[in-house]
Amino acid sequence: MPVYIYSVSFFQSILGKGNLSVRFPSVLAGTMTVVFLIKLIADLTKRRKPALISGYILAILPWHVHFGRAGFEANLSLFFITAGTYFLFSFSQRKINLLLSFILLTLAFYTYFAARIFLPLLLISLFIKDKKKLKKIILFLILPFILFSLSSQGLVRPSTVLFTREVKANPDTFFTNKIFLFNEQFAKNYFKYFSLDFLFFSGDGNGRHGVKEVGGIYLWLLPFLLLGIHRGIKEKKFADKIFFIWLLVTPIAGALSIPSPHTLRSLYMVVPIAYFSASGMSRLNLDKRLLSCSICFIVIYFLFQYLHIYYVHYPKRTSPDWSGGYRQAIEYAVEREDKYDKIFITDKMTLGYIYLYYYGREDPAEVLKSPAPQKGFEKFKFVSSPFNQKIEGKVLYLGPYWEDWYGKKLAEVKNQGNDLVFTIWEN
Repeated sequence: MPVYIYSVSFFQSILGKGNLSVRFPSVLAGTMTVVFLIKLIADLTKRRKPALISGYILAILPWHVHFGRAGFEANLSLFFITAGTYFLFSFSQRKINLLLSFILLTLAFYTYFAARIFLPLLLISLFIKDKKKLKKIILFLILPFILFSLSSQGLVRPSTVLFTREVKANPDTFFTNKIFLFNEQFAKNYFKYFSLDFLFFSGDGNGRHGVKEVGGIYLWLLPFLLLGIHRGIKEKKFADKIFFIWLLVTPIAGALSIPSPHTLRSLYMVVPIAYFSASGMSRLNLDKRLLSCSICFIVIYFLFQYLHIYYVHYPKRTSPDWSGGYRQAIEYAVEREDKYDKIFITDKMTLGYIYLYYYGREDPAEVLKSPAPQKGFEKFKFVSSPFNQKIEGKVLYLGPYWEDWYGKKLAEVKNQGNDLVFTIWEN
């Protein structure tokens, strides 16, 4: 999405080309989301304690920490939504806040696809009873989002992930069948986002989306979360209503798509989860030394356990999910490209051209002029096999680990899990 791409370009001009400039927008956004969540809850509840606890919970929540350490668009959009919501509800203090809210929420819309479903539903639900404000919200915030969603650009990505592509209906009763099957599948997908297994134990199973040994939420938060939700239902305060709507609306975008449940598409859930957990925790009398010490010990234990898994075991086990070895193989070839007339790269390297053009020396402007940059550029060429290529001059070949080529084997490339990924040959 354009906003994250431009933000990476901006930080790359300051920090230089590398992993840090790609991750930094998300890292910064994750930090600032904590700040604006504290401000939002303090402004809505007029209480400092639950606001600070919410910020602390969000800062250590595995779900939020995980996506805040890599270059995920969803994390940047979460910041825009949280900050935009804060300015939306504080615009009575300063009129310019409404403009800031519009800018931030619009940026969220151009940052991550799920925001295009989440934001209109959230804002309409919040102001459904206030007809005067609802009209202003629709004109000022919702309308640009709907117009963009109806454009061909807005529909390209959703058309590839909607679960309706996999819904099969009886041709004799196609219309009624289709509606029934759609509703049934949507309901199944939606409620998966509230399963204990998804939230507290295993996540969605994607190695890029979590550490797998633990879910996105610490198990010790469960009683506080339930207490906070119970109190919210009972007391029905304004802040409770906002975060209930936020919690219930978030899974809709994910429920409409496949696979489901999906940790990334439901990332916005971390905000109401942090709020209700903090609401439940703030009810306790933490002045009692034994209780406060016990909670601190539990928090530190679970945090240490998560960080140990994340830094020690996770990189080795999920290296294939993160294309481990791709960068090393490409950098090996780039450093030696002057020695060869041609460099063949196996097309088994999924999206390998992205690594080539990011870590390589090619001029982006020249690459864009190429008719098929995915197939290679100048002396670099992606091939299904080197055996069906015309060999002229000195050739370097980056092949899959199971394939032997004639000539000399120069190197083997392994990922962080010590799995052999590529072998490098020359003729």
